[in-house]
Amino acid sequence: MNVTGEIGNDDFGIDESVYRFATTLGGSISAEHGIGTAKRRWLATSRSSEELAVFADIKRAFDPKGVLNPNVLLPRGWAGDPGGASSGQ
Repeated sequence: MNVTGEIGNDDFGIDESVYRFATTLGGSISAEHGIGTAKRRWLATSRSSEELAVFADIKRAFDPKGVLNPNVLLPRGWAGDPGGASSGQ
């Protein structure tokens, strides 16, 4: 789902229901445009913690200082995030 406009109180619940249902059918919450900040909260519905850790490792390898699109896919605090809670800085 990618609906633009004003966000009402029920919009996040509807989104979550659709994303969770899609994952039960083997789908994911993203396609060619990626996750971004709008869908980041639901990333774990279709990706395991191991996959998220690999994302963090790749991000850290290509962006060790965390300056490229900070907090877009992986929020502050993920392992290896400079300045994040888990990085000790």
